[in-house]
Amino acid sequence: MKKNILISSILVLSLCLFGCSKQAKETTISCSLTSNNTVSGYSLKSTYTIYSKDNEVQKVITKEVVTSDNSSILSTFETTLNQTYSKTNETYGGYDFKITKDGNTLTADTTIDYNKMDLKKYVEDNSSLKPYVNDNNMLTTDGLKTLYTSLGASCE
Repeated sequence: MKKNILISSILVLSLCLFGCSKQAKETTISCSLTSNNTVSGYSLKSTYTIYSKDNEVQKVITKEVVTSDNSSILSTFETTLNQTYSKTNETYGGYDFKITKDGNTLTADTTIDYNKMDLKKYVEDNSSLKPYVNDNNMLTTDGLKTLYTSLGASCE
């Protein structure tokens, strides 16, 4: 009997310590932006999926699709995106990207892992981001959502 009470007490204590602890609130927010730049000869559709815990962004997965009948426009986008993402990854880390061209479409699939990125250095070098990070120097979900909407994206 005493053995059962001891085992039950340990079980209840373990559940309270480990099972009843506050769980981090995980959220996913999707934002999208479409731009039809007919004067310049291309259209751009971007989607951004923000993954966060307790209002701190953990990662963002983006998909950018550029469509144009002009191959030099697609080549320019390809070069610019490759250079930008490569340089940012070399300097701060956290970027994983793949850019593919198929006919009149260029697609960039990118994952930005803010847990691997040197966000402190990134914010120091890009001071306009300072209002969007918290005291832990993590990008906030609300801050990133504000940034995307200021660029014209709609978020849900």
